Amino acid sequence: MMFKLTRAVLREARSRVDREEFAEARGLLAPLAETDPVELAARENARYVWRDAAALLRDAGLPEASERAWGRARELGLPARVALAESGLAYLLAGEFDAALDRVQAAEEDRSEFNPIFSSVRAIALFEVARRSEALAEWRRIGESAHRPYCPLVTHPFHLSLAAMAIERFLLSHPESRRADPEDTSSGEKAPGNSLKRRIVEIEKALDAGKSADALRWLESEGVETLKADDYSAMLYAAALGENGRWFEARDVLAQVLDRSPSSPGAQAFYACCLTQSGEPAVALAVLDRVEPAGPDDYFANYFRGATHVALDDRLRAAAAFRTAFTSYFFDTFHCALVPAWKKTVRLATRDS
Repeated sequence: MMFKLTRAVLREARSRVDREEFAEARGLLAPLAETDPVELAARENARYVWRDAAALLRDAGLPEASERAWGRARELGLPARVALAESGLAYLLAGEFDAALDRVQAAEEDRSEFNPIFSSVRAIALFEVARRSEALAEWRRIGESAHRPYCPLVTHPFHLSLAAMAIERFLLSHPESRRADPEDTSSGEKAPGNSLKRRIVEIEKALDAGKSADALRWLESEGVETLKADDYSAMLYAAALGENGRWFEARDVLAQVLDRSPSSPGAQAFYACCLTQSGEPAVALAVLDRVEPAGPDDYFANYFRGATHVALDDRLRAAAAFRTAFTSYFFDTFHCALVPAWKKTVRLATRDS
């Protein structure tokens, strides 16, 4: 029986994907996944229907069907390089990294014209198959072209989501990712500054620079009980504990914050992060499910939800959470969550090579 592919079908399937009802979306799209004969409505622009269907099949976790749909769009005039790169994205999202790299390498055979979008896909695929020196070189090239060397990731939300998945997967599995940086060189009892407020600024700078042992030593010199009594200082202390691999202690500090401020979305989200890092991602999800939307603080919950789904190897839901974070709260998510994770990843990946 001929399956009629219409905009109405695509809209319904997209709404299912947006609600993370992936099984239901795949049910609606099953005829495309099973290569049944497909008919388009007479007035539809075929190339764009197949393009939209391909992106939807990708987001529903059907990379082979997505690749076939990109192929149909290619037959109707979509550039071959675009179809190959987009197929690579579909396999990346599904976690089929070797297949993703094969498609992207084919798209990148003509390197006469540098394209940061294609290079970004290639870099993520290389990183995911543990060819990290090549990935970092590719990212450096992107950073030079964009004049943004401090974090050269392409800022399209979907690309950022895939990069965040690669970064968080690497950090969750790396044995050194949550230990103090051996280059920490602080001396003296307290951070520089004549007041606690100024010293806290220096402590934040140390954390941002990856000098987590410095930050923790300076914080503890202020007096642990003093830190725990103030919500902001307590969260900073928990962050420093976590960066030094002391996630269970970080959980205890945040539990005290939540006793005082049980509805704080930032504290709830960071507590969930600590649960994920200490091996309890399923419990972390239960905590994140209770976080109420609260403006800019939402990015913590969405980003950490993405990292938690990465720990659970649920890539579709991880991508959905990251895309919400990067789409709705780009500045905070990019600069406050992704850039620090990127810097840590570069330090560790460079040290490994």
